[in-house]
Amino acid sequence: MEDKLGAQPGLAGELKALGRWSLCCTYMARQSPSRLAMSQMAFFAAAALCDLAKKPQTMTELLEMVGDVSGGSLKETYAVFLPPSAKRPGGLGWLVRRSCPFDGRRKLLCLSYRGRQVIEGVPKFLKAI
Repeated sequence: MEDKLGAQPGLAGELKALGRWSLCCTYMARQSPSRLAMSQMAFFAAAALCDLAKKPQTMTELLEMVGDVSGGSLKETYAVFLPPSAKRPGGLGWLVRRSCPFDGRRKLLCLSYRGRQVIEGVPKFLKAI
């Protein structure tokens, strides 16, 4: 059985999910004063979901999750989500690095207060549309 668009039900569900992801990206882009690439948004979303699940990951682990969609640039630009610094005054401050309690050598990326506000704003934004 096809839906009104002529798509199969499974495809319709996938298209709806893709549409919701697009709206999420739109919301996150509005929260950022700088242009964010889709690969950066995917990286932030993965970091946020892991942290919310109480399983924060390292940058390397997150890059493995997201895949190499960055063309090599994400390793240099993920820092846009870290707090502002002398080297990167435009940092968004959505993520912070914390030492792993079990292995101090591992630096986990966790949501900051501002990052949590951004992520928690996504469902509110979707409901408002």
